[in-house]
Amino acid sequence: MQLSWLPNAIEFNTDIDFASFQLLEIKYRNCSEKFASGTFPCQEVRFVLQRKLGYFFIQVLERIQMDCVLQTKFKSFKIKE
Repeated sequence: MQLSWLPNAIEFNTDIDFASFQLLEIKYRNCSEKFASGTFPCQEVRFVLQRKLGYFFIQVLERIQMDCVLQTKFKSFKIKE
């Protein structure tokens, strides 16, 4: 059995946007292998993504801020006892 990708086998809806990643490329590959017992068909697709740093930094800063708030509240709770 021979498998192959059509030219536009995977379509990406451009109206959809990832919050923290940007889709750069879609790569297709025939990963079929030949062994002594026969040929085994394989198809592979890879999505090349790039992280949006602005969104990533906002997430990190929110976590740091939340940790500071929780630590401050915990310390004030311990002081009252």
